[in-house]
Amino acid sequence: MSVSSPKYRPGRPWCRHRDDLITGVVWLAFGAVVLAAISATSAAAARPSLWKQRAFEDFKDGEATGVSITSQGTVELAPELDELAQVAAERVWSLVSGPNGSVYVGTGDGGHVFAVDEDGETSLLFDSPEIAVHALALSADGVLYAGTAPEGIVYRIPPDGDAEVLARTGTHYVWDLELDDSGALLAATGEPGLVVSIAADGAADTLLTVPDRHVMAILRTGERLFAATAGSGFEAEETEDASPSGARVYEIESGRGRLVYEADYGEISRMVSDGEGGIFVVALRQEEEDAKSEILHIDALGTAVPVWDVEAVIFDLVREGEDALLVAVGESGELYRLPAGKRRFDLVARIDSLAPHRLLSHPGSGRMVVGGAHSGRLMTLSSRIVRQGRLESAVHDFHTHSQWGRLEWRADLPDHTSIGFQTRSGNSQDPDESWSEWTAESSRPGAVDSPPARYLQYAAVLHTSDDSRSPVLREVTVAASQTNLRPRITELKIFPYRSGQSGEGGKVQTENQNSRNGRRSVPQRKSLRVVRWKAGDANGDELSYSLYLRGGDQEEWKLVEENSSRNALIWDTETMPEGMTEMKLVASDHPDNSAPGALRDERVSEPFLLDNSPPSIRAELSGESPPKVKIEIEDRISPIQRVQYTVDYGDRVYPVDSHDGIFDGLHEESEFVLKGLAPGEHVISVQAWDRLDNVGVEQLILYVE
Repeated sequence: MSVSSPKYRPGRPWCRHRDDLITGVVWLAFGAVVLAAISATSAAAARPSLWKQRAFEDFKDGEATGVSITSQGTVELAPELDELAQVAAERVWSLVSGPNGSVYVGTGDGGHVFAVDEDGETSLLFDSPEIAVHALALSADGVLYAGTAPEGIVYRIPPDGDAEVLARTGTHYVWDLELDDSGALLAATGEPGLVVSIAADGAADTLLTVPDRHVMAILRTGERLFAATAGSGFEAEETEDASPSGARVYEIESGRGRLVYEADYGEISRMVSDGEGGIFVVALRQEEEDAKSEILHIDALGTAVPVWDVEAVIFDLVREGEDALLVAVGESGELYRLPAGKRRFDLVARIDSLAPHRLLSHPGSGRMVVGGAHSGRLMTLSSRIVRQGRLESAVHDFHTHSQWGRLEWRADLPDHTSIGFQTRSGNSQDPDESWSEWTAESSRPGAVDSPPARYLQYAAVLHTSDDSRSPVLREVTVAASQTNLRPRITELKIFPYRSGQSGEGGKVQTENQNSRNGRRSVPQRKSLRVVRWKAGDANGDELSYSLYLRGGDQEEWKLVEENSSRNALIWDTETMPEGMTEMKLVASDHPDNSAPGALRDERVSEPFLLDNSPPSIRAELSGESPPKVKIEIEDRISPIQRVQYTVDYGDRVYPVDSHDGIFDGLHEESEFVLKGLAPGEHVISVQAWDRLDNVGVEQLILYVE
């Protein structure tokens, strides 16, 4: 094989391109040639490192009290939440507006109906024998209707009289009630799923029967009447032969139901009008502890378009004026606002003490009433904003002990508004007694006063003296300088290179290692070795690497490569001194640190053999018949591992055994007898391999009479 002259580059005495295939060290994009690349460093660390928050997800992960967070990544003061009343119940199931700013409340698990006046004074209107009052409706003449479970009874409660049974629907659940223009009461029921029209005398007429077990909601908008269902997979006790289906929306017209939309969700629980002949619906999918909800808009023509989704249960939604929807989400007590016609959503409030279950936009008082999912608590959402709100950020991990720089922010500050910041720090992931106290509130950007640590948290405090104006926080940035830590080398491996290899170390096979006759064939140079390492830096600093070599009889390390950013190479050892050798790898973080502060780590490889010389073979032919061949094999560096011979360039291979039973030494002797040779000239080729796959060949020529 011919070898080209070395093409050395100034400053890189052992570096060359892989395609040159010459003596030296080859740096390359390792994954493209041998194995998947293993990154030893991350991108260069910014010094100082910056913690920046400016998106909805950034701010939402914090703890918000009295502030709203918009989908555009701003923080503002939230509407005031006022306590209206506390009724004696475990859950608010239904709300309906009463006269003079009052509210009627249907509850569980005692099946009560309460009246709450504008000032929060509460009175019990009806103590039903049922467990829950799921639905309420109020007629123009002041008659209150209540739909219950588990017996599916509808009660009539006159303004000045006792409650009475209006109708027994023959179902288990009355989920919703609606009054039509004629004064008839419409009921959505479950088990079975029906829409029933109930006359003033209690006579019931079924308007719609659905294959689903529950009709969850009904809605009249203009001249159109819609019904929403829970699909057949809604409950676990569904029979095995029932085919699962999605929740549906029907339009009831001319005595029949027309399917408008089928969702890939188990339940459509709530509907509200869009004011233009279409509707907004809440679709819910819940599996054990995982839940996903989506709000869809179905226009007047029946086209369904997703509006917003969330990985939680949406309990309720209502129209908020003409321009927005208000949405009650999850057990965490969150209220979201979805402005109409805008691709945005705002976290209006997070109510720690209340999981909002039912919402009511009271047309008389203009108040938004919120009913609790785990109590009979009622609150109102005011049009005024709070005078002060606070956002405590999520704890930020700088990954190592850090010195703090400046805290800065970007905000809009209308007249009579301001923003102040506090910080605290610690070395535990969750703030505890080991953390520092909150610093004094500062309204000017500047240095963080908290002690150096690994973790940091800020609190933004928003103020206003005008309940119609709010400061708007847009971005927060904290600079920090990490305490420099020593890099760490976690792996250094050196092993033979095989084309097309996979796996690690020497446990690789090449495509041509075993031919059809068992003869070993090595298509690439045996002098090639792979050197690979892994290293990392806790600060995320960029690392550079230097390599040193030392022979077994040497005392000092010899630098062969300096300040490289790669973490793998192919090394051609063809002209290297043979014998036991060691390699030392030095990793330094100096690319991201000044010389006095840079740190390094070292790792020395296990001693390994460099051996590119083949074994020598001495063969002697005896004059006996049949002929006998005596051989001696010797290698200066690595033990002999296998010997064989072939006859006349043939494919057949004849293994040879050692005199002592095993080839494992630097010097071996053996002999073999040549049998069955035809008369004429013959070429005997003896081949011997050492442990590093170097092969030596010796030939004998003999003539058989």
